Amino acid sequence: MIGVLAAMAVAGAWPGDWRPSAAQSRRLAAGDVVVDVRADRRRSAGVIRAAVDIRAEPRLIYAFLTSCAEAPKLVAFVKDCRVITGPGPKGGWDLREADVSPAIVLPRVRAVFRSDFDFPRRIVFRCMPGSELRACNGEWRLDPTRTGAVRVTYVARIVSPYPAPQFVVRTMLRAEIAESLRKLRKLATEP
Repeated sequence: MIGVLAAMAVAGAWPGDWRPSAAQSRRLAAGDVVVDVRADRRRSAGVIRAAVDIRAEPRLIYAFLTSCAEAPKLVAFVKDCRVITGPGPKGGWDLREADVSPAIVLPRVRAVFRSDFDFPRRIVFRCMPGSELRACNGEWRLDPTRTGAVRVTYVARIVSPYPAPQFVVRTMLRAEIAESLRKLRKLATEP
């Protein structure tokens, strides 16, 4: 579902096994959301690294991250999400399609991506043929913290499909990803 959180084409090498720094971990423990979007000088591209600590059961957080029904609630620019084929999270993988539109003035983009599920710890996603996004490689990780929270980490390599300056793309992504992680925390902790 949120494999299209970046709503931009993800391309290039695997974004890596990022972990928040000690300073970022302190911010997360204090309730902040950490989002780092770094530029790729060659084009409107970059690597997104984001995290939030959530005091909820991992399986509940995982359910929100893998639900097509929840996608538009969590990510403002996801307009629709459908499972095309596959057994879904319980079966280890699926192929999904999402319609995304990061701004009213930009056309919708059809994203087709495969998600591989390692319940309840990891979701790996990549764009597939038929997607209007050229590629999308990234992952979600859910790890326990020493304080009893679940650290939700998102990492992806992105390339904008739109002709926009890098700083505009990075600013939009930073704001949208931070808001999506706040929404995830709120949904997962509401009674």
